[in-house]
Amino acid sequence: MNATSDQSNPVATGGCLCGAVRFEVHDHLMDVINCHCSNCRRIHGHMGAYTATNRENLVLKQSDTLKWFHSTTDETQNVLRGFCGNCVSSLLWVPRDKARISSAAGAIDAPTGLATTGHVWISQMGDYYEIADALIQHDERFARAD
Repeated sequence: MNATSDQSNPVATGGCLCGAVRFEVHDHLMDVINCHCSNCRRIHGHMGAYTATNRENLVLKQSDTLKWFHSTTDETQNVLRGFCGNCVSSLLWVPRDKARISSAAGAIDAPTGLATTGHVWISQMGDYYEIADALIQHDERFARAD
C-alpha cells in the first residue's frame, strides 16, 4: 500500500462510511469473491464480498483513522484486517505473505464494473441463508493468482 502516488487517473476509488478513510486503485481490480467463513460473517455481520489488486496499486489518500486487527486465535493468523476507527467500516484484508490486497467490494465507489464470480468457505457458511446463484463454490479457500 502506498501513502502517495504519482498516478493521476485511478481506475477505482473507495472508502469508509464516514469518509475518514479514502483510497484509490491504480490498476486492475479482480472480480468479487464472496467469503462465507465465520470470521467474515462476524466482521461484516454476514458474508464478506471482496475484490483484490496488487498492493502497490492501492493508494491510501486519507488514513488517519485506519486501524488494523490481527487475530492470533484462528486460521487467519497471517492476515491483517483494516477498518475505520470512527465508523468501524470493514475495508481491507491483507495476507502478509501475498502480493495482493483485498478490499471490501462495498467500499468501492460506484460504478465498479465488477462482477461476483464465486463463493469460498462454504464449509463455514451460516445456517440462516442459502446460496441461490449458480456461481462456483469452494468448501474452503482457493488461491487467486499471485
